Amino acid sequence: KKSELRSQSVKELQAALEEISSDSRYTIKGTRIVAYASPEGGQEYNAKLSDKRAESAKKAWDKVTGGMKADGLEIKSMGQDWDGFREAVENSDLEDKDLILRVLSMYSDPAVRESEIRNMSKVYTEINKNVFPELRRARFIADIDYQNFTDAELKELADKAIDVLD
Repeated sequence: KKSELRSQSVKELQAALEEISSDSRYTIKGTRIVAYASPEGGQEYNAKLSDKRAESAKKAWDKVTGGMKADGLEIKSMGQDWDGFREAVENSDLEDKDLILRVLSMYSDPAVRESEIRNMSKVYTEINKNVFPELRRARFIADIDYQNFTDAELKELADKAIDVLD
């Protein structure tokens, strides 16, 4: 969404990428986009949603990074994010959270899981409103290496610019 391109996390990513590109000690080793769908709906349907989200995230990546050279940009579509769902439920204050976590541990079939959780109509409404939207996302990831100071550079800094060191 256009509004998400102006979000705080995108601004922080842009600032970090600017800092990295201006400091020779940083090297970008790889860049990835990982797209997810919430577990609501069928597995096949969500796989397609996740694929579309990955495509739109690639376009957003180009806008956010200003066409930054991204050789080997890896794009992954993960489909339904059951792990993210489990984590969101664990960290929530949902009324039936223990029951939901039990359902997740008892059933491995995504369709059965969803059906069982849908049967909890009161809590499902809350999940649908507060949990699922957060799982519909794409993540921008930059793998960065940092080359620390050599021994000789540290000795020079200690002699000439000790305030740089902490």
